[in-house]
Amino acid sequence: MLKYQKQPLICNFALRIDSVDMLNIISTYPMDFFESIELSFDLFDDFIATLQSKFDHFSNLKNVIIDMNINQALINNIVSQTKAIKDNFCYELANQLDQLPSKFNKIVLKFDFDEAMRNKQYSNNLHKLLKNIISLTSIKRQIIIPLTIPANDNNVFNFAHNFVKNFELPLMLSLDISPQKLINEQSDYLAYFQTLKYYFSLVTITYDHSFTQRLKKKNLIPIIEELQSQQYSETISLAVANTNKDELENIISKYQSNFSKVLTELNTKNCL
Repeated sequence: MLKYQKQPLICNFALRIDSVDMLNIISTYPMDFFESIELSFDLFDDFIATLQSKFDHFSNLKNVIIDMNINQALINNIVSQTKAIKDNFCYELANQLDQLPSKFNKIVLKFDFDEAMRNKQYSNNLHKLLKNIISLTSIKRQIIIPLTIPANDNNVFNFAHNFVKNFELPLMLSLDISPQKLINEQSDYLAYFQTLKYYFSLVTITYDHSFTQRLKKKNLIPIIEELQSQQYSETISLAVANTNKDELENIISKYQSNFSKVLTELNTKNCL
């Protein structure tokens, strides 16, 4: 009897662009492995200008995911404001979304699921607010709300699962994972990938350069292997935090190499 063989992981790899330095780097960095971009909305105009001036360089670009990057205090508090303030927020946000090219159809909004889990009224208000935003946009897009691993409270993954499962309009999750923060934790974090397997469309792996412990290939393998087992076909993004512009390109190159090696090893192993 033939042994079951896992399918190769086929997805997009992206870079998170959240600074002018990162934008300047990708204007010359080969975009063959990182075929997609997770872009901060603050840099949208600069990105479009770069795209137009170097169109051939980005000819293989498959997708651009827009992180609206709304002030965290504002986006956390808006859910509890008066109807008039919330309506104004929804109209303004919907108008911003409608100005974006229709092919940029994935939008990240960092609402607070921790507060929604603790507060039933906040959860109901968040549900209504999201429905209002989606209904007001003339171009239908997928709204993505991030969850962070490790989390402040691991119950948030079950809560998010139920929230999205019972939402009537297109709403998905992203998983923003910091493997360096998990090294010394006893955390079965891959179980959360299982819990949310039908409801996340973006995985961002954050590499924090301020950590003394580097993000090694062995820390990527469990994540990639779990996604491979789920036949994940969306986007894996690399985010680099707390580094200077002189180190950025070397870091990107190094972790492109690590991602490539992990994929090759896993795909080779599963074909044996």
